[in-house]
Amino acid sequence: MFTTNYHQQYEINLNQNQEEKLEIVKPNLEIGYDIPEEIVFKDRGFYIFFSDKNGIQNKLVSGLIKLKTTPANYAKEHTDYYSPEKVGHIWEVKNSKLIRDMIQKVRDYQMVDVLKESKHYVLPLKDSLIEIVSLGIRVRPINGFQLPIDSIRRKIRAINEQELNWRQFNGPKETYNNRLIRDAIEIKTSNFETCTTPLEEFIFNRDGITMYLDDKDEIRHKLLFRNCKKIELTTIDCANYLTNYYYGRNTYCHILKDDHSGIIRWLKDHTKDAFELEALKYASHFALPLQDNLIEIIAEDVSLYR
Repeated sequence: MFTTNYHQQYEINLNQNQEEKLEIVKPNLEIGYDIPEEIVFKDRGFYIFFSDKNGIQNKLVSGLIKLKTTPANYAKEHTDYYSPEKVGHIWEVKNSKLIRDMIQKVRDYQMVDVLKESKHYVLPLKDSLIEIVSLGIRVRPINGFQLPIDSIRRKIRAINEQELNWRQFNGPKETYNNRLIRDAIEIKTSNFETCTTPLEEFIFNRDGITMYLDDKDEIRHKLLFRNCKKIELTTIDCANYLTNYYYGRNTYCHILKDDHSGIIRWLKDHTKDAFELEALKYASHFALPLQDNLIEIIAEDVSLYR
């Protein structure tokens, strides 16, 4: 499936002056730090595994419209979502600016209706701020806690590193009847191409991001992203309007590298820490525009294994 940014203009009436308010979702639940949290995307489902302050293992389950993480040292300084009294709890953001901004940019009637019913949750944790836009979440304790990475690793045994090559792609701005179809793009594309249904799975934790997906010949591969700073996942129904990474066959189902990353620029602008600024010199913005979701990762490098 190939999509473009072509859309008809119409008005959406939203009060952009509404103030955000945070309401705690589960007052009796406080997330502990005995087991570091893991973000897992598996079998088209989204999970966060964590232990509460009493050592009981839990998982948060959600359908997903958008996920974004911000390192704690950035969130502490630049967002009201992260403060000592909020850390370790799950909050719902009422009158969410994030959702209002998405509604203004998305030009699909059905998706706008879904966004109007969606909720914005924030989880200010020890290492990162996690934000989720979805129709709802469920949190429940689990028995026999196992790291979800183990079940995914069993799916692929033979691991041989493959070479990733990059080439520059410049796509022009396209219009139709004086309407913008898509903006110009300058991006690096890789030689690795997924199939149209790659069945992507990944785990994000302190070690980085480990991702599994099928190539164009439906052979399972592993991607390892090291020294990750940030991850964003957006459903294609929104990503097609929020980014320009779905630029036809040249970018669809490829690993992309964006040398003009606005996310990295934001990170640089929002830290004065010399160590962080030095680390960001070596960070890259990787994007994977897949069939169902756009996955964006800020990391030092990526390796491909078969």
